[in-house]
Amino acid sequence: MQPPSAYRRLLFFGLTLPLLIVICRNRSLWLDEAALGYNIVSRSYSELLQPLSDQQAAPIGYLLLSKACNSLFGYNDIAVRLPSIIAYLCLFFILGRRASRSPEWLLRFVFIVSAAGVIKYAFELKQYIYDVLLMVVLLAYGDFILSSSRLSFLFSTASVLLSNVTFIQLPLFSLLISLKHSRSHASLLWRFLLVLLPLVIYYFFFVYNHPTSDSMHQSWSQHFLFSGKDNALAFVLHRLNGVVRAGYFTTVFQLLWIFYFVGLYRYIRERMYFPLAATQLPIVSHLAFSALRLYPFDGGRLTLYLIVPFVYVAADGLHVAMTSLRRWHIAAPRCTLGFLMGTAAMLAVVGNAFAYALLVEKREDIRPVFAELQSQTQLYKQSVPLHFIPSSRKQFDYYEAQSHAAGKVFLEDYQKLSHDEDWEPFLRDVLLSRKVALVFSHSGRHFEGQESARGVLDLVNRKLGALDPSNQYGFHVSRFTWSKGAGLLQVEHASGPGD
Repeated sequence: MQPPSAYRRLLFFGLTLPLLIVICRNRSLWLDEAALGYNIVSRSYSELLQPLSDQQAAPIGYLLLSKACNSLFGYNDIAVRLPSIIAYLCLFFILGRRASRSPEWLLRFVFIVSAAGVIKYAFELKQYIYDVLLMVVLLAYGDFILSSSRLSFLFSTASVLLSNVTFIQLPLFSLLISLKHSRSHASLLWRFLLVLLPLVIYYFFFVYNHPTSDSMHQSWSQHFLFSGKDNALAFVLHRLNGVVRAGYFTTVFQLLWIFYFVGLYRYIRERMYFPLAATQLPIVSHLAFSALRLYPFDGGRLTLYLIVPFVYVAADGLHVAMTSLRRWHIAAPRCTLGFLMGTAAMLAVVGNAFAYALLVEKREDIRPVFAELQSQTQLYKQSVPLHFIPSSRKQFDYYEAQSHAAGKVFLEDYQKLSHDEDWEPFLRDVLLSRKVALVFSHSGRHFEGQESARGVLDLVNRKLGALDPSNQYGFHVSRFTWSKGAGLLQVEHASGPGD
């Protein structure tokens, strides 16, 4: 299964293409990114150490790094997302270096860096890619790093500044590796305390009594074990399936569970207890935090990093299955069913990554709407009221802050801007003005689940019909711009109360 070096170089190059495609598309920030981005752009470095607005929270190191990249490389979306891209490149480098050591590491490399969920968060202004990187470093180099007191302290400090799941996983790995290497209880305790010290300091300065804690616990409550409608077993099975679904988006990859259990069987049969503990305890510890109502197990972006220990074991199981099939030779010389099986698995996951990069558009892209507004005539800017429904307001605030930081203007020529909490201000203006424009994003959230241009138009026409049942004013949508769930629509009427 181990390919020649020339093939590996081609494989490594090919695996960078999905991320390059996503970067080149360079879609605008979506709602949650924009809320965090507004804090980063509008605040100074010292102000980022304080609680963020819009119920946002992120590791301090990630915020400062994003701020630095935005300042150094220009006020644009790629610059502010650069820390996430850097984390993915580190992930690629670490796994790529190990890919030549064994077929198992080659499979881990391909299955992790090509996971669509990993690529997704490699180009978002969110820290979840650092959770994935932390788990890869712990599994690949944790034995080396955490066996040294100095490296343990430095690694703990860096990790807690960049990843929230450091609190869950680092003490666990520190204890596990200290038990493996320490010759005395005093040495074990010393190593463990060196890891805990940065976590304790960070907790009391930045987490304890954080203003967003209560609201976060409310939104997280459905992801706490023993607190929902599902029983414990159903909760665990559903969330674990969700981790794979968040990683690959395609149901067929649930078949990896077969190889996961094959890998577990190998660890138990061959008494490989350290790999068994290192891959299973991260899942158990996250479930424990969920049961204690400290951190949710959502089976999504908050637990995406658990795809790493899952793939670690599944790659071993897949290699075992491939090896067992070597006796089934087929016509091609020196080619076995096992080799074909491994190649097909890698092609499937790489294909999934390209499908995500090329086809899947889960997030709206509102920046083209703003660019179109900026280009409108002066008369239009002065005479047509412009409304923003709730989600688009955060994106407006972010892009306004980016423009001001770069010394540019952003929609400042518009005389009548309205940031609405619901449809009423817009509909009221429709009755009063000849033309009214509405900017929206997250159409599924504000248009009764409609996520297509046709669905949005139908809903708006129904609202206009309810506003003017007799068709007295002749309301109609005179202009409509659609951009992947975001857009601009303009409503006019042939005659109105003032005519």
